[in-house]
Amino acid sequence: MDALPKAAKQSVGRRVSLETLIAGVLTVAGFTLVRARAYRILKVVNDVLFYVTLPGLIFFTIVDLEGIDEFLAMVFISLIHMCVMFVFTYLTSRAFLKDALMRLTIATSLTINNAIFLAMPLSTLIYGYATPVLPYSIAFNVYLTPYLVFLTFKVPGNSNNLSKALKPLPHIIAFIASLSLKLTAYDLNLGLDHVLKLLSYMNYAGFLIIGGQLAKLKIDYLRSFMRSVLIASVIKYVVSPTAAVLLYMSLTLSKHISGIYFNGLILQSLMPPAITTVVIAETYKLDVKFTTLLLTVLTPISIIVSIAVGYLIV
Repeated sequence: MDALPKAAKQSVGRRVSLETLIAGVLTVAGFTLVRARAYRILKVVNDVLFYVTLPGLIFFTIVDLEGIDEFLAMVFISLIHMCVMFVFTYLTSRAFLKDALMRLTIATSLTINNAIFLAMPLSTLIYGYATPVLPYSIAFNVYLTPYLVFLTFKVPGNSNNLSKALKPLPHIIAFIASLSLKLTAYDLNLGLDHVLKLLSYMNYAGFLIIGGQLAKLKIDYLRSFMRSVLIASVIKYVVSPTAAVLLYMSLTLSKHISGIYFNGLILQSLMPPAITTVVIAETYKLDVKFTTLLLTVLTPISIIVSIAVGYLIV
């Protein structure tokens, strides 16, 4: 697939700038809502994101997936990368985090990347199109459902409470229903682009949640976790891309896969925590402040590093 012409790239750049402005405005709005003690509004936003937007993204993304062997192979590699990074981060964090909930928080943040809302526009800017990062975005939605079930039983107090234990139910239903449709109707063409765009734009409301959590952060909190943030940075920008390269090389020995997907895998391995991690942390009672701290610090670093690395491997 040919790269976009210069004019198209400039158009994408303007769109990214506009999206960044919107994200900034929403973040400030969330910050203001907390200062005004309008917690109920943020609670409603969080519930809509978790119970409506996320299940919708899982369902419509999987239903809209084209059954291409090469593409599905990269989805599988992406899933393995997520699992490897979770296990590595969780086990490694034992050396610097004593609290099990904090270890689960950092593992969640470094595993669930911003695979859609940041990776896709960056891929378009660097490579000219979003195709290289699409497999990881599909894997993100596939990974999310069983991971939410895992959190239900892993985090104390969730599995003992019926309402908390049933939290992943909409995601499970969406996952099973979408897979069933794909298995029974391979050529199903529902024209879902507009639905997926709507759900993607809805997810921008997550910046309200981020802004609300930023209002609760204090300088002392950043200082107390500076070491953890530095280690998280090493895991994100050294271990994660290294694992991606090794997985790609070992799992594609017997099958040729286009180099554009390798580029996309590396780009995704450098992505910061997704906005979704804040929603998940809020819902499952992980450390929301630490999640917000990681997202806030790693996002600008990821943008700079991914653009530099992306242009180097073009």
